[in-house]
Amino acid sequence: KRLKKYNRKWKMDLIEKMNPEWKDLYEDLISGFSGQAGE
Repeated sequence: KRLKKYNRKWKMDLIEKMNPEWKDLYEDLISGFSGQAGE
C-alpha cells in the first residue's frame, strides 16, 4: 500500500535500480521460509 501513491515510472525505476536483470525473486523469497511451509 505504501507504493500505491507513486506513479508507474517511479516504481519501474525502483525495480531497475534494485533488480536490473529482472531476476525472479520468488525462489529466493521462499527459501528463507524453508521448513515453515505447511506447519
